[in-house]
Amino acid sequence: MMQPSPNISYEQLAHLFMDEGITLGKRLVIAAEAAKGQMYQPTPVTSVDQAKMIFGSGPLIDRCDDATAFANFDVYLMRMDRNAFQYLYRCLMPFPFDLIYIDGFTFNKMPDEIQDFIDFAKQKEYHGQLIHGFFDIEGLSGFEAYRSLFVSIAKLSIVTEDGIEETGKYISVVVDQIKDRKAAAVYAGLVTALKIGASPINKALADVDLKAEFTNDQIIELRSAGMVCFRKSFKKGTICTSATCAVATEGSVHKNISNFRIAQDVIQEIAQIQQEYVGRVGISFVKSELEDQIEVALMYRMKLGQLRRYDYELTTDELNGIINTAIELVPIFTIQKMNASALVRVRV
Repeated sequence: MMQPSPNISYEQLAHLFMDEGITLGKRLVIAAEAAKGQMYQPTPVTSVDQAKMIFGSGPLIDRCDDATAFANFDVYLMRMDRNAFQYLYRCLMPFPFDLIYIDGFTFNKMPDEIQDFIDFAKQKEYHGQLIHGFFDIEGLSGFEAYRSLFVSIAKLSIVTEDGIEETGKYISVVVDQIKDRKAAAVYAGLVTALKIGASPINKALADVDLKAEFTNDQIIELRSAGMVCFRKSFKKGTICTSATCAVATEGSVHKNISNFRIAQDVIQEIAQIQQEYVGRVGISFVKSELEDQIEVALMYRMKLGQLRRYDYELTTDELNGIINTAIELVPIFTIQKMNASALVRVRV
């Protein structure tokens, strides 16, 4: 019998924010300082010009420009105080989003803050929102300096009695290679712009120049260690050549960002399906309807070519009016399964 994952579960909470219409899976939040505008309020914008009208100038505008430099799409901008990460998380806890870039937040200089973000991501996951953050590596010179960070990424894979917990799945660590732009913001924009399940590998970045390059062997090392990097292509110009989550475990299903994005999107969709049944009377009837809707949703993912196979099981706790959905997914870029679960409370 399948057991629900302790890492991915869902409870319906009353959101304090209204959805402004950005597509599920494409909800990128960029948080940074700005000259004006409301503080700690995610604000949807459709262009850099609109961002300037609302927030004036500053890093928030610059990072919006970085993320949308090669593909125009809607994005949430959030004005914040410098390094006020904990308060940012409190404000974002009830806000539904998928991806986030936080300006001034560097992987190699802020190990405690990285752990705080992972804890925040786990809390979001518990409430049915699987999120992913993008973080820069800055101020390093020479490949050996990057090698020194391999251990830090490896430590994000934690051995537990249930196996290896890959906490690095919540983040991408991006090498500072891009000239005059924040590389992690550019990469966040690339991932957001792609269709769910599409790989960033070999995708061209228009109007993006590199200030540093690596050899093929060095690129392989960075990719294996769990770092995102770029290279120059004769035909395409600057391309993404490593699209890994911060996971060093060889062969891990969580290593490929495309696997994460597929799982993220499926979980968010099932959470939305279950949300419609919160408070409904009749747990047996609700369970039957949920099974039908989940089957349709997962079959559609198979037709899209996002999943190799799937399985799920609904169990009920009639005393407390809870239905748990345990899900097994095998995304298209792996032969390994990913486990998830979602909860819904109904009225008995």
